[in-house]
Amino acid sequence: LAEIVTAPKSGNRGRPAKLYRLTDAGRAQFGHDYDTLALLALRALRQAGGSAAVEDFATQRVHQLLSDVPEDRRTNDPKKGKTNEDAVVQKARAIAQALSDRGYAASVDKAGTGVQICRHHCPIQDVAQEFPELCAAEHRAVAELLGQHIQPLATIADGNGICTTHIPLTIIDPSTTDPSTSKET
Repeated sequence: LAEIVTAPKSGNRGRPAKLYRLTDAGRAQFGHDYDTLALLALRALRQAGGSAAVEDFATQRVHQLLSDVPEDRRTNDPKKGKTNEDAVVQKARAIAQALSDRGYAASVDKAGTGVQICRHHCPIQDVAQEFPELCAAEHRAVAELLGQHIQPLATIADGNGICTTHIPLTIIDPSTTDPSTSKET
């Protein structure tokens, strides 16, 4: 937690002086006030630029957060009404890994007719409670990376124990569905 650093020579007699300083691990033992700083900054941003400025910030943040996830792999074919399930799962895992690398402890699990990205920790939970734009931007970015609809199910910021996003593995192309031809039973 502490380390010895070289003390400047004083020229005085006696034992050499020793100086100590905290290591990164030592500094981690003390509290921090990052959440308060972030809240004050976002409040000031909203006051100066309105909700659009906060949304722009949230979008920029999540794009940086997920910048390691490749965008080039096609995950669905709306003309056929199918997904490339392997590509969806692979992309979901890449998203989960990028989130985990940044403190979200994310996993991908099979669930019913799809998969779910589950975030077991939220490093911005306290800030996201007041600024849900942060969570909304994350959901939009995941949908964009996958190239398909996703369904946010729960967030830690809303008091749930886990953030869960459902990704269906079968897509429905609205252009192929004609509601006038459906029959009521």
